Amino acid sequence: MKKVILSILIAIYFACNISHKTSFSDIEKVLIEQLTKNDICFDSIKMKIDKSNLFEADFISFSTNVDSMFNATKKTEDAHVIVKNYVKINEDCYRAKLYYWYAFNHSLIKRQKYVLPEKFTEKVPKIPFDDTCLLNIVGYRNFVDAYLDTKGKLLAEQNSNNYNDHIFTNSKLDIVANEFKNEKLRNYALKEIMKNHINSYGSYNTENLLLRFNTLCSNTNFKNEISTLFKTAKEKNTDVLIKTYKKREKYDLKTYIFTPKTAGNKTLPVVCCFFGGGWYEGTPEQFFEYCRYFTEMGYVALSFEYSIKGRFNATPIEGLQDVKSAIRWTRQHSRELNIDPNNLTAIGWSAGGHLVADAGLVEGFNDPNEDSITNEKPNICVLIAPCFEPLKDNWFYYQLENKCEPKLLSPTQNIKRVNSKFLCLMGTKDEYNPLYTATDFERLMKAKNNTCKLIIKEGFRHSGFMNKPGWQMIYDFMKCP
Repeated sequence: MKKVILSILIAIYFACNISHKTSFSDIEKVLIEQLTKNDICFDSIKMKIDKSNLFEADFISFSTNVDSMFNATKKTEDAHVIVKNYVKINEDCYRAKLYYWYAFNHSLIKRQKYVLPEKFTEKVPKIPFDDTCLLNIVGYRNFVDAYLDTKGKLLAEQNSNNYNDHIFTNSKLDIVANEFKNEKLRNYALKEIMKNHINSYGSYNTENLLLRFNTLCSNTNFKNEISTLFKTAKEKNTDVLIKTYKKREKYDLKTYIFTPKTAGNKTLPVVCCFFGGGWYEGTPEQFFEYCRYFTEMGYVALSFEYSIKGRFNATPIEGLQDVKSAIRWTRQHSRELNIDPNNLTAIGWSAGGHLVADAGLVEGFNDPNEDSITNEKPNICVLIAPCFEPLKDNWFYYQLENKCEPKLLSPTQNIKRVNSKFLCLMGTKDEYNPLYTATDFERLMKAKNNTCKLIIKEGFRHSGFMNKPGWQMIYDFMKCP
């Protein structure tokens, strides 16, 4: 009976977030009021943590500060037990989310291996995975998402040999299969994992993943929803030709090829596109509309997969090897593709832009299993909001896993005289890469007498150039003599 009452009250709270026209009893009003205060409290505490650099502190100091912040918040001591129970769970969800965030962010800041700190399991609140009505609390759903993300990253590193592909997504599926005993909670979490997957990794190479999801999930509606999402995404791309351009030991890498409808016999210029996603996630589908634009302009356009951590537990070293392999493959197949191998533009966004810059500037880092005689340097390098200086990027250190000296993969640290032309696109409001790294790169490139044009757009954020005006800027630069 208690569960029924709790479920009804939480459902009412959820309904309140959608419509404020409902009339509530005193108990219901108190519950909603306290949960809303919790939400506001969490936002303010998160800001205090960021402002105080608490993620950099040791775990005991961090947890003590967080506990003090929550203890200082006003609570309803004389409230009904139902209100107290759910307010406590809501608060614990926020605290637990902060603790898991701490474990990951502390490793980034300290540039150390990602592990859970000592006494972590003693301090982190225990959140139940057996109460379906908790799904109606925003804080609980947010915790589930953060828990799967941070613990999934940890398991992906520890169990990377268990899967050949989609290691991160499979690790999250493992967590749900092993820990979420309640059927409805399990089905909800499985559905959210797959929705996040298509946003982060796209709709291709998912046959085994979808099979596993369908085996674990018992909700027919959720299965149909996810199936439709993936099917719809692929149906938009009937104009793409898919080929394998590289075989690694455990997986193949594909290129997605777009050609002009009226190509004729004349050899065409070619663009090779490399997606962004922090060397961890991403999909070639990011560039499909780019590719279609360039085919209209008379180019053959290819969007490439490359090795990333979230799929293959790879580092940027393997990613750079693959970018160089992709450019070589394109030139080696110039007759088949009907392209001019000496008119090749490589375009990369974010992490992809970093790897394209390295392909044009950094010597070595060729796949040892491949013939590296064919030139891997693009004729034109287009860098869209790239990481110019990874030495300043904690996230890059996490991806690299101490596999080489980071300076060796820094575009800024490896500038020399090159024949490739460079176009750099940066926004003043980029959330990830400081503007000064772009201006420093341009200045140092020109000091070596390289062709390097930097376009800065006021107010543009990290994805600000991933649209038709951005394509036009790139095309205009490519057509300049």
